[in-house]
Amino acid sequence: MDFQEFKIHFPTTISEQLAEFVSGTALLNSRYIFTRSAAFGRQYGYCTHCKQKFRNEQTLKHKSEATCPNCRSTCKIQGSGLGRKYMRDQAVLIWYEKSIVAPQAITARTISVVRDYSGDPEQVETKYHVEAMYLFLPGEGGIHYVSSRQKQKTVFSHFDKGYSGASWPRFHCTDNIKQAVEGTPFQYSTWEQYVGYDNHRHVSDMVQFFDLSAKYPCIETMSKSGFAHLIWDKLYGRQTHGAVHWRGKTIFKALRLSKTDYRDIVKRNLQEKFTSDVLSFFQKERRQGATDGIDVMLHRYQLYKFSTEADKRFVHGFIKPDDLFAYLLKQTNRPRSFYRSITNAFQDYRDYLGECIVLGMDLGEDRYLRPNNLHGAHQKTSSKVKIKDNKLNEAKIFLRLQNELAKATYDEGGLLIRPAVSAAELFQEGKRLNICVGSYATRYADGETNIFLIRNQDEPDKPLYTCEISPKDWSIRQVRRYMNYDVPDEVMVFVNRFADRMKHMMKKSKPKKAVAI
Repeated sequence: MDFQEFKIHFPTTISEQLAEFVSGTALLNSRYIFTRSAAFGRQYGYCTHCKQKFRNEQTLKHKSEATCPNCRSTCKIQGSGLGRKYMRDQAVLIWYEKSIVAPQAITARTISVVRDYSGDPEQVETKYHVEAMYLFLPGEGGIHYVSSRQKQKTVFSHFDKGYSGASWPRFHCTDNIKQAVEGTPFQYSTWEQYVGYDNHRHVSDMVQFFDLSAKYPCIETMSKSGFAHLIWDKLYGRQTHGAVHWRGKTIFKALRLSKTDYRDIVKRNLQEKFTSDVLSFFQKERRQGATDGIDVMLHRYQLYKFSTEADKRFVHGFIKPDDLFAYLLKQTNRPRSFYRSITNAFQDYRDYLGECIVLGMDLGEDRYLRPNNLHGAHQKTSSKVKIKDNKLNEAKIFLRLQNELAKATYDEGGLLIRPAVSAAELFQEGKRLNICVGSYATRYADGETNIFLIRNQDEPDKPLYTCEISPKDWSIRQVRRYMNYDVPDEVMVFVNRFADRMKHMMKKSKPKKAVAI
């Protein structure tokens, strides 16, 4: 569509509604009373909003505020004799309207508005400039031209591209959008759900949502079915892993789910669990012939997503993947299970196998390979593994504490986290919390892992929680308390903040690469 065909969808004048929105919202703070002094101590004022002159009953001070006696507007006081070379107010807004020639389509214009007070205040007018124009045609998508009449390849927000600075306040009007979409297919698009972004300071102009809604018929159904988070991923530009067939004409085709799986997910209100990466994994497993129910598939995903490839290779050296999954699922679903998730069970099983090797146990025997009670078996092997006094390990740990772990201490909200100071301390920690952390001493000394101890600040010597963190990317591997129980959510929040802080510190401390000249 060329510009001549495009522009006939738009009005050629500024509507009364638009002018009212600019005056009453976008430039609400652009109301002034300009004062001038006269003989005998008199002072006169001119209101830029109602454009009326009047005599002030009392002297108004420059930069103060007062109410106009005519229009009752709250105005800023500006002395006429003072310099105002750079005095101007500005804002940018998005304005939606129905297409003039296509009843089912809607239009939008990004408009900058400016009032320049550097000259005669009685001659100030609001200047409107259309920066961008959008046309949304149901079934076709959005068409986007900029003020230079250049057609853009994609629909993008000028709020984000050209007016992201603080000097340009941004505005949209939900009542205006509601009026524009009424009687069109966009009325039912659930646009109201996508007005507010996570960043409350961000003002959306909604053009990207209406572009999606115009292109893809599945948007409305996905929103109403509880899969709005997938649409948010698209709007935020996040990776969607190819999980959604956006041009799918039915919800089943769009999500690539069978009717049975879709209905089961919706019936059990599991939509939020099916993020784009979970959905992609689920689809792949189904294509490969997996017939497990929803719960089992979610456990499969946890094991797939949150276990490292190295750990999986190690464990798969003793047990087949399908047998491993069946065993861990059984342990997770045991009555009064210690494991909140299959990932926790996997981590304990990995440690258990390592301890079995240290103890010389024959993993060819099923009673050792797959103990009936993994948690109980793990506790027994942990208690048998004794870390001998190793001067080399102690020296290595000492050097790590002087170098890469020198600043790895953090406290907040009554909690303190610090690195373990010796192999002996790790052994005592494991003994008092009844966990297997002592067996990590050599790996900790060699820099293969990081072990941190979490304390209450007022009881710094009393073991509370123990944490394992990757030294490569500061990702959290596990956090344990007494008897290997999971820790409270607030402790996980604390540990995440510490890990994020360390990631930031490591990035800043990385030496810059030399550049050849």
